[in-house]
Amino acid sequence: MDESATSTQRGHHAAEARSSRATTSGVVVDIAGVPVLLRASDAQRAAAMVELMERLPPTNRRPMASLVFTDRPDPWPQREPDEVHDDLLVWRRTGDETRDLVLAHATGLTVTVTGTDAHIGGECEWLGVGFRRLFPLALCPVLALHDRILLHGGAFVVPVGAFLALGPTGSGKSTLVLAADRAGWRCLADDLVVLRLDGGLEVQGIPRPLAAPADVVVTTDHDARAQALPDDHRGRFLLTDLRLADGWFPVAGTLLVGHSERAEGELLGVPGRETLLAAIGCFHGAGQPALLRRAYPYLASLGRLPAWRLLHGAEPSRRLDAAVTHLERASGELGTASSNLP
Repeated sequence: MDESATSTQRGHHAAEARSSRATTSGVVVDIAGVPVLLRASDAQRAAAMVELMERLPPTNRRPMASLVFTDRPDPWPQREPDEVHDDLLVWRRTGDETRDLVLAHATGLTVTVTGTDAHIGGECEWLGVGFRRLFPLALCPVLALHDRILLHGGAFVVPVGAFLALGPTGSGKSTLVLAADRAGWRCLADDLVVLRLDGGLEVQGIPRPLAAPADVVVTTDHDARAQALPDDHRGRFLLTDLRLADGWFPVAGTLLVGHSERAEGELLGVPGRETLLAAIGCFHGAGQPALLRRAYPYLASLGRLPAWRLLHGAEPSRRLDAAVTHLERASGELGTASSNLP
């Protein structure tokens, strides 16, 4: 989101400062092929947006959606919420309302989505943390209107196509993406991926700094440059130097990620029904029937592809190397299956 490649300012912090100024005025970036206008009401919120989204490429195309971050929270609907979660209240549109979705988060921030326009507003102690938490919930319905399906997952590319890594928060998706990086494969993302149907099922990552557990970071080559993630109850570190590949890649298989009590972990084949259920659970719009109907053809396509349950080993010092072994085995089995296709 750099304003100009000819600026006299140099370095990461200078680029961040220029990007923040641009975001305050409004900048259009490409998110999975959709030009999205980003705008913030002030420098602090612009910095929070840039921290998460500075790797998104700018575009000169006319914006087809918008995401605005301001200090003004939206009013809650005057009725009981449709869903109540630990840290989130959810209202979906009824016949006499104009807003498609309203969210109120425990941080004090709100999200409103109306068509292809999303608004995050309010005050909280850690604006970056709040924006990181709510960004996917705001973006998911916007992208769905453009036939892009946002999943809570990671992805990386092996010789026969892309693997999706699916699982709930804390399941080890970031660890698996780091293992793929160690194996020499191209990584797309560790937390947010987008699916599209273009002849076949394809995936693209939303590039942002990878957040990895501390006990895994110390076993990587990135530990000296890792930054503690503020106000993170899991004690994770941001790895800003991991190179992520851009573009769309055909999806070849899925890995359902979790943890094992065995030191070396496990790799187990799973049926398509389990893959479909896991994909629905990782879809950021799963609680919204209209969005789920849009997403179902994409998620069902995942259920027809080869899939494994990859469970990380219980010994942190050996976890990455063990995951590499499991990944190489799954990739080999995937290659064999592909070569046997008529």
